[in-house]
Amino acid sequence: MRPPIHSLHPPLPLYRFKRRSTDSPLCVNGICTVHAARFHMQPLAFSDDDKADHLQCSHAGLVVTYNGPGREEKDAASIRTHQPIPTYGIALYYFEISIVDQGDTGRIGVGLCDRKVRLGKMPGWETGSYAYHGDDGLLFRQTGIAGNPYGPKYGTDDIIGCCWNLVDNIVFFTRNGKSLGPAFTNLTGTLYPTVGMQSMNGRISANFGTKPFAFDIERYAHQQRDKILAAIMFKPLPQDYTILTDTVLMYLMHNGYSRTAAAFAKDAGREQIYQRERDSMLRRQAVCDKVLSGDIDAAISDLEKQFPQVLRSQLNVRFLLLTQKFIEMIVSGASLEDTVEYGRRELSVFRDKEYIKSAQESDDSLPRADKMLPYADVLRDVYLLLAYGNPAESPTGHLTKQSRREVVADNVNSAILASQGRPMRSLLERFICQNENILKHLMLMGNGPAALVSAQDLL
Repeated sequence: MRPPIHSLHPPLPLYRFKRRSTDSPLCVNGICTVHAARFHMQPLAFSDDDKADHLQCSHAGLVVTYNGPGREEKDAASIRTHQPIPTYGIALYYFEISIVDQGDTGRIGVGLCDRKVRLGKMPGWETGSYAYHGDDGLLFRQTGIAGNPYGPKYGTDDIIGCCWNLVDNIVFFTRNGKSLGPAFTNLTGTLYPTVGMQSMNGRISANFGTKPFAFDIERYAHQQRDKILAAIMFKPLPQDYTILTDTVLMYLMHNGYSRTAAAFAKDAGREQIYQRERDSMLRRQAVCDKVLSGDIDAAISDLEKQFPQVLRSQLNVRFLLLTQKFIEMIVSGASLEDTVEYGRRELSVFRDKEYIKSAQESDDSLPRADKMLPYADVLRDVYLLLAYGNPAESPTGHLTKQSRREVVADNVNSAILASQGRPMRSLLERFICQNENILKHLMLMGNGPAALVSAQDLL
């Protein structure tokens, strides 16, 4: 089945993190999300300007050393990152602290804090601060009076991770790659990764995602996504499947899959809809089939007879058909003289900017983006095929493949529909696009689950 394609070149990438089936991870630099737009706003290092006096920050903000006496509570010192954790557009945030040297007392705390927290205290001891301490294994939530039992003590050579799950609004810590379970819930405000020490010669090294984590945060992110998808799939659906059935049927007919559409309509009892649209679909399919077989002259002839408005008003479609004819002549071994003459006669006009501007201004049926098709670039790629004895081996050899015919056929199909006052995309495709837009806006509004799932997960 051909994928619907509506322009010669694919759209600009959305910079999405693809799933495990691809090379790109779901989690990058500690942030688990589907968009990378806010990467420059995430914590990447500790701030040398936002720390207590007894701390020294080095190695681009990734190594922190305690130089104080560490004997009394007043000797405690903490540091924050230069940027807070973004609270919208992401689902999970994770970082790790390696204990290079626990110092003489091992008083080290790892966690989160807000901007107002005084840094002359250990993490977790002030309002707006949450931390896991290494000297006693206790959790401290906004108070230094009494901690709560949580995990084992930690010290030199241990790696302590901190994850804020913004979907469930919980924080958990890890030790040497293993989760220690939920630590804090219902966090509010804008928070920063923080570490504090009250231990002479203590030293830590931070990892904000520039190297692999000890904890498999990507696996955890996939588990969270699967949980969200399971909840979505558990939602009851209406018992009347008429809308869904008609949507699928109209997709098949929109894209010209006549035999599949006929069989589906019969099984679903929707033959009336099929018969109503059958003639129009078959005429469109006949034109597209000629394009797919490489018979461009016949396709153009059918368009001139049955859908003349397409060639008169849609410059992009005319350009695609004429360049495809040129490609077919090269591939079929037509004489060089005839091929060059065809290109001069039919394609040279697309180098005339005034002609293109005039034609595009009169073409109100095309989306604005489609009016910007780079004709000169495409012509350069097409003409390059002439320089090779085997065009398929040229740098633009992809133009000789069946996939290029499919692009042209899909554009022709959409153009015919547009000339009839019909949508260029089927209702099913528009549903999917709407779903993607809803997820995008939910994510930007701070909806954690929307940042972990994509429309493709639901297909």
